[in-house]
Amino acid sequence: MKKIKICYFGIYDPEFSRNKIYMEGLRENGAEILECNDRSPGLLKFWRLYKKHIGIKDDYDVMIVGYPSQIVVPLAKLISSKKVVLDALCSLYEGEIISRRSGDIWSFRAIKTWLIDFLAYFFADLVLVETNAQIDFFAKTFFVSKNKIIRVFTGALDTVFFPDPSVKKRANFTAVFRGQFLPEAGVETILESAKILESSGVQFLFIGKDFGQKKLAEKIANLNLKNVSIISGFLPQDEIRSLMLSCQPRPICQSPKNSKNHPTQSF
Repeated sequence: MKKIKICYFGIYDPEFSRNKIYMEGLRENGAEILECNDRSPGLLKFWRLYKKHIGIKDDYDVMIVGYPSQIVVPLAKLISSKKVVLDALCSLYEGEIISRRSGDIWSFRAIKTWLIDFLAYFFADLVLVETNAQIDFFAKTFFVSKNKIIRVFTGALDTVFFPDPSVKKRANFTAVFRGQFLPEAGVETILESAKILESSGVQFLFIGKDFGQKKLAEKIANLNLKNVSIISGFLPQDEIRSLMLSCQPRPICQSPKNSKNHPTQSF
């Protein structure tokens, strides 16, 4: 069987988990990866990507534009004769304007960001996202045909995240959240769940980046939560793995006090 050759193209960070997992997974399944990557500032990256691509333009079967590289998809389509697959993960517009609120919907920044997304999804032959809700969002917001959008789960690198029986378990069942403290991550809903389960002994551990931490802390204070802790900032992967593995896997959660209508639940 012929080994498929994939050009991984764009301004992506090869160490970012999404890109690293995909590339390692493709290699493990027999694909050969040819990286064409440049992260130079300004317009220089477009010229360097074009020059780098010349040397491999006839040596691959399909091009994958790594995350996040929406801005270079029109260039990819222009210089490549192969199918172009964009790993969008999520839209720039959603991340910058809707989630982080870096500009109102009619600001120059919002319009520019929307246009970058729109052109990327228009020129790509296939677009990869994380959820079915994103498929609906892309189709409605950027007028993309649902036929060219596919939901793909990310997974994890089993060389980094793997079972380790030597890690000591916590005394109480702990639900752990790892990620950015963004609205679309459902952080506020998790905190409301923590309030409901406060009397049951269930603990909640948030591991994430600083963005949104102030709002998270305010929500915890407003709800007067005693069963939530936060670890923010950069952590080595070994430390993250140990924190995640320290959570009890299958505890029994007692019903809330004074409630006969909620039987004991297993988590």
